[in-house]
Amino acid sequence: MTSVSVSRQGTLSPGLALKIPCLSASLGNLVLHGEQTVDGVALVEGDRVLVKNQTSSIENGIYSVSTGDWSREPDFDGPGDITSGSMVLVIGGTQIGLWQVTTTADPIIPDTTAITFAGVGFTGLLVSGGIVFGSAAGQATQDPTKLFWDHANNRLGIGTNAPAVALDVVGAGKTSGAFTVGTTLQVSGDSSIFGTTSVDVSTKILVRGTGAGVRIGTSGTTGSVEAVDNTGSASFKDLILNGATVSLDIAGTQKVVLTSAGVLSLLIGQLLFPATQNPSADPNTLDDYEEGTFTISLQGATTTTYTQRLAKYTKVGDLVYLRIAVSINAQGDGSQSQLSGFPFSNGGDQTPFATRMLGSATSLVSITASLDTTPLMTMKARTANSASDGTTNVFQAGAQALIAGCHSLN
Repeated sequence: MTSVSVSRQGTLSPGLALKIPCLSASLGNLVLHGEQTVDGVALVEGDRVLVKNQTSSIENGIYSVSTGDWSREPDFDGPGDITSGSMVLVIGGTQIGLWQVTTTADPIIPDTTAITFAGVGFTGLLVSGGIVFGSAAGQATQDPTKLFWDHANNRLGIGTNAPAVALDVVGAGKTSGAFTVGTTLQVSGDSSIFGTTSVDVSTKILVRGTGAGVRIGTSGTTGSVEAVDNTGSASFKDLILNGATVSLDIAGTQKVVLTSAGVLSLLIGQLLFPATQNPSADPNTLDDYEEGTFTISLQGATTTTYTQRLAKYTKVGDLVYLRIAVSINAQGDGSQSQLSGFPFSNGGDQTPFATRMLGSATSLVSITASLDTTPLMTMKARTANSASDGTTNVFQAGAQALIAGCHSLN
C-alpha cells in the first residue's frame, strides 16, 4: 500500500475522523527504521502501519515504512490531523479492527503529545491468544478463558486458555459428523459425541478427571462400548461391551473373540498367569496355572546314585498333578520307602497316587504312594505276607518307580 497525499483546508484535515487503513499494527515497541515484519505482516517501502505501543508514547501514530527512517503519514503528522476519537482501520495481522485515539489533550501534537489508542467495540482488544467473535449485542468481543489460540504451539483451547494439545476442550462438548484426531484426543469434563459420528484416533484417547470415562453408543444398546470409573455413574461398570460378537484385534490380527453367550475364545491359544500367584478365595475363580520340573530324591540321601530321575508337575488353581519316574543305581544312605523334593505340600488330600514298581527286591502284591504335608511321599504296599497296605521298603539298587496322581493345596 502506498502513501496518499492529504489536502488541507485551514488547520483541519478532511480525514480528521477516519484515517486511511493500515496494513498492520504494532504489538510492542518498534525500531522505526527499515522494511520489517510487524505482527506477521511483511511491510515494504510505502506501506502504512499503526504504531501504538512505543515505550515513549509521543512516538505513537501512523507511519509510512521506508528502507531508511520511517516518517509520519501526512494525515497524522500535524496538530490539525488528530483529535480524541480519530479512528483508523487495521486490515492485517492479529490486530485487525478499528482503533481510535483515546488521548484527550487538545490540541494533539505529534512528537509532543503522548498518543494512546484503544480498539473500538473491544474490551482489551486482541489480548494475546484472544479470538474475536460477535456478542449477542452485535459487538466484536473476545474471551480468552473460553476461546484461546496458542500461536506459538498451534493449539486451540475451548474452555481453557492453556491448551495442552492441538485441540483441548475443557467442559461440556458435542460434535457430529466425522471427527479425526492424528495422535491424542484429550477430554476434561463432560464431552459427548452423538449420532452417527465416527471418531478416528490413531494413537490414544486420554480421559482425565474424577469419574471420567468413555461411552461409545447408548448404554445397553447393541454395538456400544462403555468404560467409566465406578464413581462416574452407579449404572456403569468398568467396561461394558454389547453386541453379538466382540473381537479384539491387535496389529491387524484378531486375537480374542467374546460372544453374546459369554464364550471367550483366545485365538492364539495362550492365557498368561503371573509368576507369583494372586490367590482368590472365590471357589469359582481360576487364579493360577503353572508347569515345571523338580528334583526327586530318596529322603535323607546324600550318597544315593540314580540312573533316572524325571519329575514334572502341572498346577491348575488348587490342584497339582505329578508325574515321576525314578530309578535307583545304588541306594546309599537314602530311605527305602520315602521320596522328597516336592514343589508343593499336600493340603490334607488322602487320595493315593497310582504307582508301578519294577525291579524291587521286595515281592509286592500291590503298591500305592501317599503325599503328606511335609511334603514327603511314602510308599505303601501289600506283600504276600501282609493283610493290608503298610509302609514298605521298596527302593533298592535296580528298583524303578513310576508314579502319577493329583493332590490339592487346601
